Amino acid sequence: MVALSDKNFFLFDLDDTLINTREATEMGLARAYRKLVSESTEASNSFPSFDKFAADLRSIYSSTKTKEGERKFFDYDAEVFEEYCNSPEVRDLKLKHHEHSLAARLFFNFKKTKNSCLMALPYAFEVLNTLSSLGAMSYCVTQGRCNYQHTKAMITDIEEKVESVFVTKNKIDELPGFVDHLGINPKDTVMIGDSESDIKAGVNAKIETVCVKSGKRDYGAFTTKPDIVFTDLREFMESLKK
Repeated sequence: MVALSDKNFFLFDLDDTLINTREATEMGLARAYRKLVSESTEASNSFPSFDKFAADLRSIYSSTKTKEGERKFFDYDAEVFEEYCNSPEVRDLKLKHHEHSLAARLFFNFKKTKNSCLMALPYAFEVLNTLSSLGAMSYCVTQGRCNYQHTKAMITDIEEKVESVFVTKNKIDELPGFVDHLGINPKDTVMIGDSESDIKAGVNAKIETVCVKSGKRDYGAFTTKPDIVFTDLREFMESLKK
């Protein structure tokens, strides 16, 4: 059993560990879908369902690769919407705008709504304040596009509560280098996240791991198991006081 109160360095994932990225994304997609429907010029248009719309965008976002075989997108970028709007299914719809013009409208509505809905998860600030009062140091180690990850940390005020926000392209590979860069003792450090990649990153950096559950992930299917599992940040915070 990991004694969290004995640790001095806490490395937090950002998305869905400290902030509500998944929920905000769904709200952004819902707004983009309403915009798509409003673009119709015929009452008889047969639109894909919202679930199909979201699944198609999610597939483009998560599965598209570069020529080098690396993941192309780290968020629902404008290009994701452009690829979606260039699909035959969408081009066949009777709409006011098409392709790049339509994509720009959908992306604008998505991004504006998502950013306005982003917020720290319940007990996120309490956890970070508790760690600070105990003399521990907290960092964010996240993955994605550098500018937008920092923007999300600033929008939600998380950036003000941690020592720094470190953005990676591949957290699993890069976390050991971050630990070395900080010059901290891995035995004095813990990685906290909600996904298996967070846990694998901690294991790769030879630090102990904590999983804070979120959303509908199948945590029982994780092949790399965390040292501790908490149902939410409140439970994690209570453990710090023991």
